[in-house]
Amino acid sequence: MNSLTKLVNRNLVLSIERTTCVALFPRFLTCTNVIWKGSQKNEILRKLNIPERPKRPIRGYLRFVKEFFPSQKKSGKPAKEVISLAAIEWKKFDDSQKQRYNQEFEREMAAYSRKLAAYEKCLTPDKKLAIKDAQIHLKDLKEERMERKNILNLAKENGKPNRPPNAFLLFFEDERSKGKTNIKQTSANYNLLSESQKSAYTQKAKDLYDEYKKSLAAWEKEMISKGLTNIVRKSARKPTKDINK
Repeated sequence: MNSLTKLVNRNLVLSIERTTCVALFPRFLTCTNVIWKGSQKNEILRKLNIPERPKRPIRGYLRFVKEFFPSQKKSGKPAKEVISLAAIEWKKFDDSQKQRYNQEFEREMAAYSRKLAAYEKCLTPDKKLAIKDAQIHLKDLKEERMERKNILNLAKENGKPNRPPNAFLLFFEDERSKGKTNIKQTSANYNLLSESQKSAYTQKAKDLYDEYKKSLAAWEKEMISKGLTNIVRKSARKPTKDINK
């Protein structure tokens, strides 16, 4: 993926809807729809009518870091440097200075313990099993994402051709060269183009894509010869039929 495509994708908000709750969690047949946003377990459990587990309060040191961070970040220092400075400042504190942060933690910890006991008391055996199902499923999703990421990285390391930009991205590239980087405005300008103007970008995108397909086919053939079949498309792994037979 080229840098231009990445720039556009960062400005898109993606939300995936999957109607798989019954299949994944058969104990709750009344649940027919799960909205996935980043595969968050709490969203799944909310749809299953399971309360969110109370959040454990942060310790005294982290409270200080949270308070210290904004004032230092305004100076333009990197986050890593700010955290290091916070650690140095914390070590300079005596017990009385640390007490305020630690007392806040202890007070919230006592309330957290009560909430946690109430939460665990309301969980039925079926709800506990559903929570376990959700944890296993999210772990599987994470492993799948990591596997896909590793395959993409391996393909990139082996010189996989980059997919060319489409007609709109070509137009956006031209606009960006003129100093226009607002995607919303660029999209509006693209829609105002005449058919002949759009066709120029469409034809250029088609020509680039045709070249990309040829390069990709040659690359996949080379990867298969090297035994790297896991990084090519499934369609490319299929042996071609001998028409002479």
